[in-house]
Amino acid sequence: MNNHFLLFATIILLNFCVGVFSQNDYYVVAILRKDTDNNYDDESKTIQDKIDQLVNDRMNDIYDVIEDNKDSYILKNGEMDEKLDELDSVQNRKRDNRTRKFLFINRARPNTTFHKRSLENEVNSGNSTVEYIPFESDLVSHVCPISNYYAITVYLNKKTLDIVSDLDNILYIEKSSTLKLLETKNTIDINAVKKQTNWTDVSVQEFKYPGTPNYLSLLSQSPNVRNGKDYDESFYYPTSAGKGIDIYLIDEGILTNHDDYQTYKGTSYERTITCDAVTRKNKIYATSGQEKLNCWTSDTTSPRYPEHGIAVSSISGGTLFGVAKKANLHMIATELSSIDILQSIDFIMQHATPYKTVISMSIGGGEYQQSEEDKINDLVSKGFIFLVAAGNEDINCCADKKNRRFYPYAGYSATITVGATESKIVNNKYVSADYTNYGKCVDIFAPGHVIQPVVRNSRTQYKSTKGTSFATPMVAGIVASIMAEHPEVKYNQEKIRKILIEMSIKDSISGLASVDTPNRFVNNGKTLNVTPDESSAGNISNTECGISAGNASCGDGCCTKEGKCVKFNDANAQKCLIENGCQSKFGYCTSSEKAIQECDKELKENEECQVNINWNMSDANIIKACTSFYSTKCEKFYENLYTEQSICSLAKKYKNYSFINNFTLTKYRNYDSICSEEMQYMCQALNNKCYVDRSTITSTSKLISKCKSFRTTECQQFFKDGINNTSVCAYAKSSYYYKVPDATELRKRYNESVELCRNY
Repeated sequence: MNNHFLLFATIILLNFCVGVFSQNDYYVVAILRKDTDNNYDDESKTIQDKIDQLVNDRMNDIYDVIEDNKDSYILKNGEMDEKLDELDSVQNRKRDNRTRKFLFINRARPNTTFHKRSLENEVNSGNSTVEYIPFESDLVSHVCPISNYYAITVYLNKKTLDIVSDLDNILYIEKSSTLKLLETKNTIDINAVKKQTNWTDVSVQEFKYPGTPNYLSLLSQSPNVRNGKDYDESFYYPTSAGKGIDIYLIDEGILTNHDDYQTYKGTSYERTITCDAVTRKNKIYATSGQEKLNCWTSDTTSPRYPEHGIAVSSISGGTLFGVAKKANLHMIATELSSIDILQSIDFIMQHATPYKTVISMSIGGGEYQQSEEDKINDLVSKGFIFLVAAGNEDINCCADKKNRRFYPYAGYSATITVGATESKIVNNKYVSADYTNYGKCVDIFAPGHVIQPVVRNSRTQYKSTKGTSFATPMVAGIVASIMAEHPEVKYNQEKIRKILIEMSIKDSISGLASVDTPNRFVNNGKTLNVTPDESSAGNISNTECGISAGNASCGDGCCTKEGKCVKFNDANAQKCLIENGCQSKFGYCTSSEKAIQECDKELKENEECQVNINWNMSDANIIKACTSFYSTKCEKFYENLYTEQSICSLAKKYKNYSFINNFTLTKYRNYDSICSEEMQYMCQALNNKCYVDRSTITSTSKLISKCKSFRTTECQQFFKDGINNTSVCAYAKSSYYYKVPDATELRKRYNESVELCRNY
């Protein structure tokens, strides 16, 4: 019994000790003078002095709390916390008379007026006079003003925290947290990059825009991402970054008041970003004054937001979203006629520097013009580099000039023509964009899904957009980077074309629409995907595997009979068969029988994706099929099929599969076209039926009729699905004729309809 009592007493004692020996730590204490105060830095000097006075008073009050409750800072070992040693200082002993206060020194933001006044004059406080003693404390000290309050740091424990929180003007208290350096990503060994690229120096831009296309990273690595390794989302580029090179954009204009258009004033790489000329009514004018910073093509009394021009200039050389971040950017704002283009080209020839100038033009359409071809030839012969967009019609843009299907400007042989891919890697392949034009005249492909600045009332906003229009200035930026890295070289059009082709990643684009389209993806010279840990382990090119390679395994793909690591795709499928000698102990292997079994399983799991879509179907059946077609699950299924990364690409050689055998990229794009058009039509029709649009209501009877329609189950479901982003509008694509409302807009329209129909 005595033992039980002793144990019970011990537990009580331990619990008591836990209560006494509380944890001491630093806290952030927020002090607010008045709710009506503005941000500290925006306030007058008079108000700042009053805030400083109040903060200093509260710091004294808090210091008194710590001093009065010194015993609560005893540590678990029974010793006084050494941070409280300053309480025994000489300065503190002078403070026994509470008519003396500390003047807490603020080294980060010294208020000389307040300090001088406090030290030179005795301050009356009620019936007593306060004397201030300058003091720098480790227990109570300034941090900084935040918004309209001031933050200080205080060494507190549970007891003193409770007391301080009840003091006047205390807005909140929060414990200071211990941070750590973010874990360093496995990025490329910079020395290895220098060795491969011969760049003088290397710069790295980390990707900071989650949820948006990361196109820049694709320019500086190969698509062969090893299994088990994270994709390196950084963009590596030569530090020269286009310095000293002029990029001219022939487009609709530019507005430069955005953080993407930094000129680095005062640095060794200061640059210019200007609008140099504007065409109006078949005449070209050099700009001056404010128009050199902001220009557009429409009449000055009715300005038009030059969204397209902003995007192409940003992608070519923007600080945030562009490739050649130090290149000079020049906009020629032009109206869309062949005369304007001729004048724009001529202006560049007169004012730009040969062999140091890259021209990017994302304009198409029209028909063959002798004058255009000759002027382009003149331009190129003078040492200017000229790149044009392939176009976004999903057609062959390479017809002969005598053919009625000739496509300017991609069809002019002197130009460098750029097509577009999606801005992602799928199964170690780039994917041709479903809109890009194609053909034998397309020299190079680049990502077409990009981020562009939004300059309307903002310096920091951005959004995504897509098209060959943006792949083209991206390649122009790479060209400028090449030229800047070797300023001693006189680059002409054909030399640049050859370099782009030599540096390109070949035969890695899936889904090209014609066999004569060159399979080349642009690269800036860096293709290494190897992280430092791999490099140090000697695994930079782990292509050997199997018994002959000391039982080495493939990091990814199959180990062939010959002891080589290969990716599993249609071209290598036969090498991955066990019956053909694939070494299953050292990589992925399968057999024809196993491939059939796996394909059967894959098809069964994706049964809802095996749809047939055509215009002979009813609207309801098209919508049902297209909803499946656009699902995330089915999109992945189709992507694996047309990129030949599915096991079924092998199995179909040994078994007949009707859906797979007939499913091509052309069929996928045909289905996409039907679905997009049908979804847009249905979205528009349901919106017109269900949305009570105030601007269309001309009478009470019409309002009653619209409200009756709005309350139907069909319309309520339309808005519910739309707000949840699952309606037909979520799958529809906007066109020139109709802008598809998104979930936010549909919520707004629903609320407007509810309000209008409240009494009807």
